[in-house]
Amino acid sequence: MIAKVAKSKTMWFAYLLAILGVVETQYKLIESYVPEEYRGLVFVIIASVVAALRIVTTQALTEK
Repeated sequence: MIAKVAKSKTMWFAYLLAILGVVETQYKLIESYVPEEYRGLVFVIIASVVAALRIVTTQALTEK
């Protein structure tokens, strides 16, 4: 199953988001680069990427 998950772009993006979330809580990197008025836009962009990845997904993980 791990090898199948490694083939998923959506899962890789989720892992990246999780790692960035941990880094952000520890070091506040995004806070220093993204002005407060644009932080909501960051979430809209992330949601759009997740939606796009889901649209291009053609197979279930069990089929990979």
